[in-house]
Amino acid sequence: TQIRTLSLNLHPSLLDDLGLVAAIRGLGTRMATLSGLKLSLNLPESDPRFPPLVEITGYRVIQEALNNIARHAGALRIEITLAIDSDGLKIRIQDDGRGFDLDAMRRRVQAGSNLGLLGMEERVQLAGGQFSLQSEPGKGTTIEIQFALKGAPASSRAPTAAEEM
Repeated sequence: TQIRTLSLNLHPSLLDDLGLVAAIRGLGTRMATLSGLKLSLNLPESDPRFPPLVEITGYRVIQEALNNIARHAGALRIEITLAIDSDGLKIRIQDDGRGFDLDAMRRRVQAGSNLGLLGMEERVQLAGGQFSLQSEPGKGTTIEIQFALKGAPASSRAPTAAEEM
């Protein structure tokens, strides 16, 4: 089981085989089962494919965010939303946990800790995306990433379906 988990963490085959939406669904299901957190997924009904760099970046940011939430947030609920519109792909990960002071977190990053958050931001920027982090003590945390997708097919702009886990 540990070897299988390690293999999935190195490179999620679901991402290659079925795309980002299916991979998020699988990752979210595993996390909800292991952590006991209530997960809400708002994903497109269709499973559009995105450029490989966008898919792996989105997946890794969600994976890191879920791990951070499970370890540090004290959250009960997580919501992941993936939306496609004329501006591109938007992913939002939101929790109802304890939140944190953004200025204090930035000071810790400058001092060499909290590198997971910095790594997420750098990964998104290197893939050509935008990264946003919002948090306040007692009010949870929201991470949003966005990628401009030129020429996204109309069929990829499908409505979302909400799932609760």
